[in-house]
Amino acid sequence: MAGLLHAIMLKFICPIISRIDSVMDEYNAHRAEIASGCKIKIVDQGFGHTMIGSPQNFNIDPTSHLKSGSFIECQGGVKIGKYFHPGRGLTV
Repeated sequence: MAGLLHAIMLKFICPIISRIDSVMDEYNAHRAEIASGCKIKIVDQGFGHTMIGSPQNFNIDPTSHLKSGSFIECQGGVKIGKYFHPGRGLTV
């Protein structure tokens, strides 16, 4: 019985959770884009939401991107320059 539940989880539930995670990242990026006025590219590399706090103080160059699991608090302002490609889980 446990083997069957594990197989069901791997085949059906994990892909659904992964898709929900991706949709949440897209929503958060879209909200941050509206507030900041710049295009934010997020590369999905597994679980972990990308969060940008105080996005009105955030700016990122179009040649740069963020990866999943990043957290950037921009209360004092954050500007990311050209060709910045961090790993997963960036915290600023």
